[in-house]
Amino acid sequence: SAWIKLPMPYSLTDAERSWKRLARVYGPGEHTVVVSSEELSRLRPHRVNMAQLRDWLQGFDEIRILCCLRNQASFLQSVYQQVSDERQPGHWVPYLQAALRSRMVDGLALNYAGLVSHIETGFAPDEIMLLSYDHAIRSPGGILGAVLAAINCPLTAEDLSSSPHGSSN
Repeated sequence: SAWIKLPMPYSLTDAERSWKRLARVYGPGEHTVVVSSEELSRLRPHRVNMAQLRDWLQGFDEIRILCCLRNQASFLQSVYQQVSDERQPGHWVPYLQAALRSRMVDGLALNYAGLVSHIETGFAPDEIMLLSYDHAIRSPGGILGAVLAAINCPLTAEDLSSSPHGSSN
């Protein structure tokens, strides 16, 4: 939320202080912190300053940016559906044509090479890991299991409790 205005409860009062606190408290020792946000892939109208974010995380001995990439057609359809739940996105064909022209949908990258280039403005290529969403959802434990495996976490999806509010990301 230092770069992208987010609605409550997603925004932080002082984003810099919050990120630096994560690094100070959990950076030393054997800790794993997982931060999940689609906003890291937002390119318009504002984008995360990856170099500044990397600087704020310097207290960690290891950092991995894990990008879960979905087939673009499926991703575009999913965003259209989500936008439809919140507001009127307009007719599908003009929406699709605009996304193809801009290589973005609702400000999120459809051009994954461009997304990776943006992340590389702050993070080294060996700090970036790409994960196929389509492969992940078919993995043991689904996408959660695939993410846990990708970060070498000894937990499995079955070790974790489900959200008390039903389905969740």
